[in-house]
Amino acid sequence: MVGSALVEQGGLDPIAHHSSLDLPTAFWNKTGTDAGVRADVGAVTSGERTVTWAAIANWDPSPGTTLDHLTVWAVLRGMRHIGEQVLTQL
Repeated sequence: MVGSALVEQGGLDPIAHHSSLDLPTAFWNKTGTDAGVRADVGAVTSGERTVTWAAIANWDPSPGTTLDHLTVWAVLRGMRHIGEQVLTQL
């Protein structure tokens, strides 16, 4: 979701964030998924700068909705865009 841009474009690893690693940039996030819901909160720190985010989307996942998969992809694209914007702020 939001973190996908940070992993793919920024080369950051959300699992390797322990302070003992002494990395120049640290990235933390937590995601959640349920029927009709996607959520992502996190932070990335580079030097003295920290950027945080919280993104939650929900929609009606009614049974038989043929466009639900399109909604999911639109939500994921939107959350990835937030991650791209986070990268520009570092």
